[in-house]
Amino acid sequence: METKKRILGQEHPETLTSIENLASTLYDQGQWKETEELLVHVLETKRRVLGYEHPETLNCLDNLASVVCKQERWKEAEELYVQVMETTTRILGPVHPCTLNSTCNLASAFYSQGRLKEAEELDVSVMEAKKIVLGQEHPDTLASIANLASTYLNQERWKEAEGLLLQVTATRKRVFGNEHPDTLNSMANLASTYRRQGRLKKAEEQFVQVIEMEKRVLGQEHPDTLTSMNNLALVYNDQRRWTEAQKLYEQVVETEKRLLYHEHPSTLISMGNLAMTFYNQGRLKAAEELFVPVMEKQTRILGKEHPDTLTTMANLASVFYSQWRWVEAEELFVPVMETRKSVLGQEHPDTLSSMKALASTYANQMRYKEAEELLMQLVNIHRTTLGEDHPFTASVIDYLALIRKNREESQRQSGENRFQHGLREVPEGLSVQLQDVLQQFALARILENGNHSEERLPRSLNTLQKNDDVDDFGTDEERLQLALAMSREVDDLNDIDNTDEGTLRYTFVMSIGANGKNTDEEEPRRGLAPSTEGDNGNDTDEENLRYALAMSIEDDGNDTDEEELQRPLALSIEGDGNDTDEENLRRALAMSIEANDINETNEQRLHALILAEEENDHEGIGSRN
Repeated sequence: METKKRILGQEHPETLTSIENLASTLYDQGQWKETEELLVHVLETKRRVLGYEHPETLNCLDNLASVVCKQERWKEAEELYVQVMETTTRILGPVHPCTLNSTCNLASAFYSQGRLKEAEELDVSVMEAKKIVLGQEHPDTLASIANLASTYLNQERWKEAEGLLLQVTATRKRVFGNEHPDTLNSMANLASTYRRQGRLKKAEEQFVQVIEMEKRVLGQEHPDTLTSMNNLALVYNDQRRWTEAQKLYEQVVETEKRLLYHEHPSTLISMGNLAMTFYNQGRLKAAEELFVPVMEKQTRILGKEHPDTLTTMANLASVFYSQWRWVEAEELFVPVMETRKSVLGQEHPDTLSSMKALASTYANQMRYKEAEELLMQLVNIHRTTLGEDHPFTASVIDYLALIRKNREESQRQSGENRFQHGLREVPEGLSVQLQDVLQQFALARILENGNHSEERLPRSLNTLQKNDDVDDFGTDEERLQLALAMSREVDDLNDIDNTDEGTLRYTFVMSIGANGKNTDEEEPRRGLAPSTEGDNGNDTDEENLRYALAMSIEDDGNDTDEEELQRPLALSIEGDGNDTDEENLRRALAMSIEANDINETNEQRLHALILAEEENDHEGIGSRN
């Protein structure tokens, strides 16, 4: 290049070709900014010398758009591709190969932005045109079919993607041979389709076959061979064969460091995948130590808004999340989400993944309101883009229900804590049994209304301070006064309904209104329904307390103290009251988190949601043609 500049001049066609060749070499090394600078210089020269609509000018513009696309500056790339497509359509016609290639590139820009519907429409039009113009088995036609399969794959239309790839693979085997690079590429993409469907054994067998052939045909260190090794490692990860995955990733990383360089984008991607394997093994410290330098290098080389950088940030945030370092996780998840919204758009899958991850982080900090707001946005987006019945929509709705349930449980526990604090103000002099009855009453009001009923208990009792005989509480008349005082206190605040049934229920809880007409057999049943008939007024405080407890938990009044304590838990979790304490606790936990595994904690469940969305290992399936 330097020699041609000196001998032929800066603007000679051969000099420009040499500059473009250097740009192509830098492009292959992932040096996007340097590549862009060279292509901008060549484009300006060709526009001045050859004109804006010369084929070579348009070809250079198309190459520049590809470099801009690699830097994830989607809008700029889209504008350049549209300019090329419109110009070639006007000059060469809509079905000219150059026009179709520029249309295909525009579809790739849409594809990279997650605008899969627009990408699909262009892919279909290009494929149909190439079938007519070039023929069913032309390499460009087969490439366009493979591109459409990639779009279907990212739309989770597995069967359609698989059908197209089977067609392409069979044709390439017949036309080019079993070991042609294009044939091997379609076989690898087909294996990735199997993996996406969870058909891991079939995916593994296909990848092993492809790798063996690529090593023999292309060489052990060829980029396509390394990509297939990376993809096989992903399958091992899915099968939880961490050690085998780690060995493959380490081999890929060492090869790329030697052949490319330590900071090449592909090397950094492989290092990130190795870090994810450490993460999957529970080696969180090792994962963090590898993610941090990868993120720093990607930020410096690719920029803060590049998808590779954002993926590494999200995965590092997942490491912090797994260590319960919520603040540090949030500090990464927030910029990832905001950047993806601005660069990729609110409906891009990666953006939605970040929103869900951040919602999980908020929930683990008990910031349920913020978590619910994000999840509601997710639900609305999924309903609009995917439909009400799509599995993604259903999963977010289920997760939102889980968050709401956790919030309600948190509020209930908070109410109990506030109630215990309020009991410090209960006046002295009441019998222990009567204080227990008051606690049952106030706690029942807290759980039923979710308000600050516990704060009213001391006010109700203060009303009774005027009674000089506080020490003698326990008679029917005094309990009646206490019940009436509490009833008035609650009624004034509109806390209970003013029906006879409501009044009788609270009166009954306070063990008043005896007429002595019930038999011993009938006595235990009173708690099951409010009645104007009470006991004979001669029961002890302990017996009155038992009736109050029977009323509050709807039991038969005959159980032992230990059984009485077990029943509220059993009722709350829909048990039968006969299980052991350990079994009741396990059932309560299982119901509260809606877990399939009764041993799964809230933290583990939310953590699993993060992993399902935020791994984003680079598969290399898709290099679209």
